Amino acid sequence: MKLTMLGTGHAGVTKCYNTCFILEDAGKYFLVDAGGGNTLLKQLQRVNISLDNIHDIFITHRHLDHLTGALWILRRLFSQIKSGRSNGEYRFYAHDEVIRLLLQFSEGLFPESASDCIGKGIDFIEVRDQETRKIIGHDVTFFDIHSTKARQFGFRMDLDGKKDKEFPETSAEQYVRENQRCLLSSGSSADPCCREDRKSVKTERNPDSNGSGRRLVCFGDEPCTEETMHNAEGCTWMLHEAFCLYEDRDRYKPYEKHHSTVKDACQAAEKLGIRNLVLYHTEDDDLPSRKKRYTKEGEQYFSGNLYVPEDLETLELG
Repeated sequence: MKLTMLGTGHAGVTKCYNTCFILEDAGKYFLVDAGGGNTLLKQLQRVNISLDNIHDIFITHRHLDHLTGALWILRRLFSQIKSGRSNGEYRFYAHDEVIRLLLQFSEGLFPESASDCIGKGIDFIEVRDQETRKIIGHDVTFFDIHSTKARQFGFRMDLDGKKDKEFPETSAEQYVRENQRCLLSSGSSADPCCREDRKSVKTERNPDSNGSGRRLVCFGDEPCTEETMHNAEGCTWMLHEAFCLYEDRDRYKPYEKHHSTVKDACQAAEKLGIRNLVLYHTEDDDLPSRKKRYTKEGEQYFSGNLYVPEDLETLELG
């Protein structure tokens, strides 16, 4: 499984593309979000992935920097289907609010003939909280992140065939009860849990050192919270937004936007027992030094493998 970041920035970036990415396995592709414009098509060209071969697309929520790029995908697909050049069925997954918007855009922005493709080559598939679907050969379970802004879904994916039902949600609830003092404490550097304690929690949480039962979780573009953290149960990879450095919080005001800092994301991942943390949805004011700066701050709070990818960077998930 490979993860390719097509974009890594927040809504207002100009030096990189908005956050969206592709999961690839055995020549099959799963696109998550689409950014805010037709730069998506350029990014796909630059990583040598044909839009024709992306048959599964998930849109987390209705914000422009996640949804609007999907309109350029639809424009291309409508044209190809009408001309008889399509490469099979294309599936757009989203919760009901986003599905309604996609339908409205399809009817209002494209020729009337384009809407004939809905259900005949292009399917809009509504997903519900804790619903599991098979996508590119893997179980993907969608979940509501309970956003206080626009309704938003995240997802978790099994990476090597282990089913979600083997990780009952009640085990996460038990973990919270047994480790209350360690979980998602408000972050000061003087954390009540010592680093040795956090490492022992991680070993207990995810003991699959041989790589079996690996899972990935994505919380969209808002922080993991106590209400949603159970969705990370058993996961070895976590994709989490980090709007800026903690030291820059007064400048960027991430908390007012319902976002988090590098420190916040890393502390949450450490306490959840995550082994591999990918940070995205960031500011871009000093893009050349972003990886170095974010890694330096993050390593103070996270003892696993920390990734701060650039646009078009690919990570091997195993």
